[in-house]
Amino acid sequence: MKIARARPRGVDIVRLFSVMAAILALVLPFSGSVSAAWKQSTFVDRLTGAKTIRSESRALAPVNIHGRATMPVLTLSCVRYSDSTSQIGVFIMFEQVVSFVDTTMRWRFDDGPAEERSVGASPRGTYFQITDLLGEFIDPLKQSSRLRVELKLPQTDAFMEFNTKGAADAVKKAPANRL
Repeated sequence: MKIARARPRGVDIVRLFSVMAAILALVLPFSGSVSAAWKQSTFVDRLTGAKTIRSESRALAPVNIHGRATMPVLTLSCVRYSDSTSQIGVFIMFEQVVSFVDTTMRWRFDDGPAEERSVGASPRGTYFQITDLLGEFIDPLKQSSRLRVELKLPQTDAFMEFNTKGAADAVKKAPANRL
């Protein structure tokens, strides 16, 4: 009588992981993602049901505010001023309250010059809006690969850095209109 030997389970697991890695290597480059730096999300207005696409790039590291680490997110989203007027809005969003007052922001794209301007705080204190009426922020953003920002907050100067590669495609994915 011949006794059947069971194959070691480790061999099957190794083979399974090899197949999974090969599939991911083929699929990921064509997954439709704008860039590893930018992710898309959809915001739905609870009153009207209108949808707005957002492009988001998380900071490379969290910042410490009020003794807690929080991850800033650079966000591109449609801002509607009326039914006929809209534009791409640029925001730096936080997971917690950071400030209720407008402040000064310094920034630098890649190795370009450092610039400074006022930015508006949100009523809830969880984001700042970068007003860009003439494209003086969006245009260099589309060409950049890195953005460094320093926000002058009441409790600290918060420094953050964002990977902005693929920003031109991210701007296209967050059009100044609703779905």
